Amino acid sequence: MAHVAGLLAGLTAPGGVGSAWQEACALLAPCSLPPAAASTSRLHRCVAAVSAAGLGPLLIGWLADRTRASLAAAVAPTFWAALDGSAAHADAEAVADAGGGPLSGEEDAAATGAALLWRFCGAATALRQWVEAAAPLHTLLAATDGREQLLQTARAELLAAAPEGYGQVAQRMYAAAFMCYHEMVRREDMIAADDTGKEAEGEGRPFKDVATEDLHALLAAFRQAQADLGELRLTSLFAPVFTHVLHEEIDRHVAAKCGGAFEETALEPMLDWLDVVPLGWLRLLYPPAPAHDPSAGTAVGPGADAGGDEGTDTLRQEWGPRLAFHLHQTLGALRIGELFDIIVDFPDSQAAVEDLRDCIARTDQRDALVTSLRTALQRRLLLSGASTTDILMQ
Repeated sequence: MAHVAGLLAGLTAPGGVGSAWQEACALLAPCSLPPAAASTSRLHRCVAAVSAAGLGPLLIGWLADRTRASLAAAVAPTFWAALDGSAAHADAEAVADAGGGPLSGEEDAAATGAALLWRFCGAATALRQWVEAAAPLHTLLAATDGREQLLQTARAELLAAAPEGYGQVAQRMYAAAFMCYHEMVRREDMIAADDTGKEAEGEGRPFKDVATEDLHALLAAFRQAQADLGELRLTSLFAPVFTHVLHEEIDRHVAAKCGGAFEETALEPMLDWLDVVPLGWLRLLYPPAPAHDPSAGTAVGPGADAGGDEGTDTLRQEWGPRLAFHLHQTLGALRIGELFDIIVDFPDSQAAVEDLRDCIARTDQRDALVTSLRTALQRRLLLSGASTTDILMQ
């Protein structure tokens, strides 16, 4: 009883534990992070006083509750608000109005995509700054590295607050980033095949009228945002989104460059493009150096440092085989669909036959090939009274 009486007296006495608790709570409140430098020593004294009274675990629990509340009420909604497609479109229209004219379809797509990117980059940076401010306070109370626990809490609250359909808007944002990077590749003349002028719809061209310095700035901000997400271990949250974007862009590029072109091999040029553009873009998503490291640099073009040989090797080992398989599968499906025309054009289509052989050896699409060829033969050959010329020209 004497101990309880003493504790109560200490809680209520001026300058006692109660005063220390209130001051510590005020300094620790997530809404006021980070505390001013002059307040740091006061915070240490208050925490020491509260811990000496045996109330340290309660203060840790209080901070954890306040952190979750702050994440749920402000931090997570602010982060997800960056992926508001309507707001991004409004931003794009405001820029167009300031420029004195309406946007065409491609210009609108580029402006909206750029607005989404800028909003997302700002949100990722703000989230990292919030964590950097909060982590030392958790560490101070727990006397251990509180960053890991804070990151787990942040990831959980962000997932819980994710709006329905966020993946569709995120897909538009990542697609815009890919198109932006692909445009930079073309301008730096890294791929000779792109000089043919044969482009697929949406394959980077919405950014063709954007100034090169603006593309560099946008990609630099995107790389920093991805570094911020990487530090927070949130990159995997968007992995299904940008994987889908990569597959769609590979499909689009293969259809644009290879459809109906049988006289020259397509597989090797496509694999070269895969190494330069999709894998090059992925190096922006997985920058190996910490975002706050001054030595990391900000270069982002196809010729920029990708983070060293170790980072490049990791990407090629983890993503290279997956994307190469998808490319083989896509090109194989395209050639299977064109098989009758390839037969008609043989031997001029020898290169297409060899590409098909190599794709099937990698993806085992033999059943699809047999089914497609059978259907084509039935549709074209089993026509009574049809001349050979008509059959071949169908």
